[in-house]
Amino acid sequence: MEIRITKALFKNFQNILKTDQPTDQPTDNTIYISHSPSLKKGISTLYLAISIVKLLITLVLTVVLTAYKKLVFLKKIFGKDPSNICKKAILEEVSNGMHGLAYECKQICRELELPDIMGTFVNKNRIKSSIFLKMNEKALEDMSNSNKVSDRLTDNLQDDTYIHCLSLPQTRIWIRYRDRAIAGVKANFKQSHSDLTCRFCSTGSPENQEHLEICGGTDYERRGLDMSRRRGILTFWRRMTMKLMEASVKKKRTEVTHQQNQ
Repeated sequence: MEIRITKALFKNFQNILKTDQPTDQPTDNTIYISHSPSLKKGISTLYLAISIVKLLITLVLTVVLTAYKKLVFLKKIFGKDPSNICKKAILEEVSNGMHGLAYECKQICRELELPDIMGTFVNKNRIKSSIFLKMNEKALEDMSNSNKVSDRLTDNLQDDTYIHCLSLPQTRIWIRYRDRAIAGVKANFKQSHSDLTCRFCSTGSPENQEHLEICGGTDYERRGLDMSRRRGILTFWRRMTMKLMEASVKKKRTEVTHQQNQ
């Protein structure tokens, strides 16, 4: 799964955590990420699998909020007078070699390649930028080690700007296409199918996204499209989504009829 955490999304999570409840009115340019269509109509929502939502929330909470708040808190404390009780407690912790907040912040600074926040002034923007750079490095490393999406990595920055130039329905399709998570494609959900051969042709090829884009049984869905361009791929998979849904419904009806005949 490709993960892109933007600063707007980070601020949105902060607001939700502060109020303990999702805000009724979304801020400008906000996309809520959800696994169920339970939010009110009018709110731009990107529906993803529950596992992906949990991964995003875990990533934001553990990497962004925890590290950022610890560093900012320690920075704030060291800006207080020497008589401040919290500052005295942290200095006592350092002098005794205890593994507390100061030790954790040193570890975070070392990992983010930041100077020691207790002895050097580091502004909030630099902390945020270092955290997001580290997150992107981790995401790229995870993608490069993934058998499913490692070939989606590219050095072309234009390939990562689709969320800014596509509509929300098109963005949903493109994310699922890049992650090989198009619903109904057998090879995308191998554990749900005992037979992975293509339903739309007789070549015996596995039914994966790459095959369906050249399959003889999907010629009608490719009509008038340039499959070398993003627009053509999006239109093809929008058409194929309907075809796959119809095939799934037809299969279920056949199974029900077969059971009734028995």
